[in-house]
Amino acid sequence: MKLTRSTLAKSPELYKEVIKLIEYSFNYPENHNFDNDFYTLMNPSNHDHCHILINEEKQVVAHIGVSLKQMGKKSIYTPVAFIGGISVAQELRGRGIFSEFFKDIINHYESRCAFFILWSEKDNLYKKFNFIEFGSVIQTGIEQLPEKILNFKRVNLSRLSKEDFKRIKDLYQKRLEHYIHPKRSSSDWDNIASIKSTQLYVAKVDDIIQNYFFINKGFDLPGIIHECSFLNDEDLVNSFKPYRLWLPEKHIQYIDNHHEIYVGLIKINNNSLFNNFIQDVFNNDLIIKKTTSDYIEFTFLNKAYKTDHAEFIHMLFGPRPAKELLPYSNFFYIPGLDSI
Repeated sequence: MKLTRSTLAKSPELYKEVIKLIEYSFNYPENHNFDNDFYTLMNPSNHDHCHILINEEKQVVAHIGVSLKQMGKKSIYTPVAFIGGISVAQELRGRGIFSEFFKDIINHYESRCAFFILWSEKDNLYKKFNFIEFGSVIQTGIEQLPEKILNFKRVNLSRLSKEDFKRIKDLYQKRLEHYIHPKRSSSDWDNIASIKSTQLYVAKVDDIIQNYFFINKGFDLPGIIHECSFLNDEDLVNSFKPYRLWLPEKHIQYIDNHHEIYVGLIKINNNSLFNNFIQDVFNNDLIIKKTTSDYIEFTFLNKAYKTDHAEFIHMLFGPRPAKELLPYSNFFYIPGLDSI
């Protein structure tokens, strides 16, 4: 079977067919829309990175989407690639088509980013491509959020005044500066405002937004508070504990009853982008000396170590990162609106 590589930018007429393939692969209910829940991936400005395979009948048989981001904290950022919308036509599964396609995508982007991140329950499949489960997200409770919660009020992000929208952006940047998180450009915020399946709540004092949170994301994150501006306000976090609030692993120290999931699957790239990022995050105290397919050699506080990739990632980013590294604020926080 002859398959042709293309993108949605080159073949925009196949957009609906791509969405149909993805929704079928993910068992999307009829009342939900993948392209709305994941507008950050599927919006027209990203179609150069929506890769497809087309058969001889001009039908889409596979899709892999990539969203290029900047991730970091404070002034430390590095380019990364999020992967999502992965789907292969059912009749072609098990023929090695996905494996070759996925490897091509990795090869296409790996020199341009420090690492890849994707979200999937098929960890054994992606382990073959050197993806490792990493980090930890804490879900504090299971109760459904009431319509009225404290002094928060539901608003429409796309209809906010310029002042309120700017305030949301400023809170995002300021409150997350101690976590490794996605940096959002103006276009990123515009794309987020186009996701109609999520709801924004804000709390104001003297008509100025002091806090906000996003809940729901269509079929992807129903009933979950997947982004909030009060991560470091323990009193406010405790007020929300009965509900499905997602927090970085850092908060495990005072959250007694919780459910934990991985942040995602990560593949680090053997290039200067990743090495420099690690060096910057850990203030030059941790330096990678050598990376092979089997192990990583590094120094921490001038003492030499050697370990495999999984142990290295878990030591740095969790779950349960090395206690000696905790002062470096090395916890990942990827809000649900950025995940694909």
